[in-house]
Amino acid sequence: MFQKIHFILNPAAGQDEPILSYINKTFLGTEVDWEILITKKEDDALKMAKSLIGKTDLVAVYGGDGSVMEVAQALFKSKVPMAIIPGGTANVMAKELGIPTDSQAALALLTSENAAITAIDMGLMNNIPFMLRVNLGLLADMVIQTDRQMKDTFGQLAYGITTVQTLLEVNPAMYLIEIDGEIFEESGVALSVTNSGNIGVEGFSILPDINVSDGLLDVILMNHS
Repeated sequence: MFQKIHFILNPAAGQDEPILSYINKTFLGTEVDWEILITKKEDDALKMAKSLIGKTDLVAVYGGDGSVMEVAQALFKSKVPMAIIPGGTANVMAKELGIPTDSQAALALLTSENAAITAIDMGLMNNIPFMLRVNLGLLADMVIQTDRQMKDTFGQLAYGITTVQTLLEVNPAMYLIEIDGEIFEESGVALSVTNSGNIGVEGFSILPDINVSDGLLDVILMNHS
């Protein structure tokens, strides 16, 4: 069991639940020393996680995939592990790793002897680490146009709504792709460099057999909508 845990909480995440109460109940009666940090704006999770390197045994992040990616970026190449307590709309990375989407069940893993630390691949875009994927074109527009109000109102369905809206306006573009020294030039409506096939929808994957720990990134080009 970890002796020192720092929690980074995003209060603007998609879930509405008493997460502080859940944390307190989980560690009540244990010898775990835990502290809470609460984000107020974008990049707070990144800065907070960086400041904790060398000062904690574990950084646990409660929020959506945006918060998870910030913490992962901060801890990149450090020896500090990250725990995910799902609290967002899609919770893609948590689902990819088999972490329960119920926050109380996810918290229980932190005190379980059966919990395991897993090494996850990460990529670099303009020297900025990423854990999940980098999207261009249609896939990027879909995420950008799904704002906080839509996610709060419609939940996971919000992404479906913006996908339909984006499809009505999509135009193909030329992509110049270099993979292991080989260059490809192709037309498409979207490009994804991804470490996970999971998109947060149960039973659906971008591609089967994408593995977050195989040392590879997968490049997916959508050539029509």
